[in-house]
Amino acid sequence: MLCILLVFSLSACGGNVNAVNTHNVESEIYSEEDIAAAIDTIKKEFKSNWNGCTLTEIYYAGDDSSKDYQDWADRNNADEVIVLLSSFDVDSSGGDGSLNPNSTYSDWKWILVRTDGGKWQHVDHGYYVKFQFSAPCNPKQRKTGIFRCRFLFISFLYQIAVQPSILPRSRIV
Repeated sequence: MLCILLVFSLSACGGNVNAVNTHNVESEIYSEEDIAAAIDTIKKEFKSNWNGCTLTEIYYAGDDSSKDYQDWADRNNADEVIVLLSSFDVDSSGGDGSLNPNSTYSDWKWILVRTDGGKWQHVDHGYYVKFQFSAPCNPKQRKTGIFRCRFLFISFLYQIAVQPSILPRSRIV
């Protein structure tokens, strides 16, 4: 009886990835195998660490998106980056407490990097808005002529306007 209870308790850990929908997105950068390996990496991450959540869809965000996030590869000492988009449902537990209970998150980004065609590494996830300005801020950025920033606060405000249900219940006053 104790063994059966242990098996059920272990199978309840992590997120549900049993019925995930995926679809092919054409790429001139990555093969179908490269994209499938990145998706498998996120499925493992989700299954291990996303208690109370069900991954419903995941797919490659497209070549333009990966090019826009090249700075993630650079700052992680990698030479390639891939961005995936997903949707997932959160049950009444609110996942780890930072997500809204009984809600759906759409267009959730997963950022992965790798070097020399090796294994993909998950380095970040969430909602992101990229801003580009024509005036560089420091000498290193003057070489590219583009200043790229990740404005968390502005991104947060933008996402509230687009999808108010993303507000974590712990931050609602």
